[in-house]
Amino acid sequence: ALMLDAGGFVAQGPGDNFFFEKDGVLYTPPVGHILPGITRQTVIQLAAAMDIKVVEKLFTVKELDEADGAFFTGTATE
Repeated sequence: ALMLDAGGFVAQGPGDNFFFEKDGVLYTPPVGHILPGITRQTVIQLAAAMDIKVVEKLFTVKELDEADGAFFTGTATE
């Protein structure tokens, strides 16, 4: 499940942070609209080490229609 924020933008899963990938770039909602997770920050750091661009921005569910891939991160979800 994807949870939306008060503005209707994708926020996160019920207990997980969310990323989607399009054209080699990872996108994730910005802090302030989500719970900042330790695993989320680790993914961002690993992506930087691998020269993968990460963009923190607000996006709608409709934008996910064109995603190449998507995943949740969360320590408890493994």
